[in-house]
Amino acid sequence: MNRDQLMQAMRDVRATYPQIDLTRRDVFLRNLIFIHNVIAASESLLRAACDRSIGEMKAYFAEHLKEEAGHAFWLRNDLATADIDVAALPVLPEAVAMAGSQYYLIHHVDPVGLLGYMAVLECFPIDAAALDKLEEIHGKELCRTLRYHAEHDVSHGTDVLDQVDLLDDKQFQLVMQNAVQTAFYIGSAISKFGVQ
Repeated sequence: MNRDQLMQAMRDVRATYPQIDLTRRDVFLRNLIFIHNVIAASESLLRAACDRSIGEMKAYFAEHLKEEAGHAFWLRNDLATADIDVAALPVLPEAVAMAGSQYYLIHHVDPVGLLGYMAVLECFPIDAAALDKLEEIHGKELCRTLRYHAEHDVSHGTDVLDQVDLLDDKQFQLVMQNAVQTAFYIGSAISKFGVQ
């Protein structure tokens, strides 16, 4: 099955990620800022993929677009509770590279490639116990968007993988390549979270 190969490839890259301590306030905030940088592009990416797709894939992207509406705004508000204005901060290069490569794939290769990016973001949800601990340490206000995703987006990873299983070999190879590349971008960003 395509999903098994994709999940293994993503796990292999994730195994190379440096260990970071999200209980440290500075590290946790850097993580949230990166997440905001990434999800700020989500609606536009999904809209572009929807516009350039047909049939079931178009319907899938359209439905996912509805589910992702406003999430960057929510996280921006969460960060504001820690006196962080993300609009005043530089965008992290890894987020730019991640989003930019998605636009390229959507417009110049095949919008189905976006599934690789989505798989990396959706297939590894935060553990409920870990989120409870982060809320205890950093406060619930700062973790509201994370909590929402943990409680409401639990099926998104499975939904992405269901779509991946429908792909032909050429499409699957594109999705796999994109997932691995996206996972490496995230690892690169993570490696900077603990740097002072």
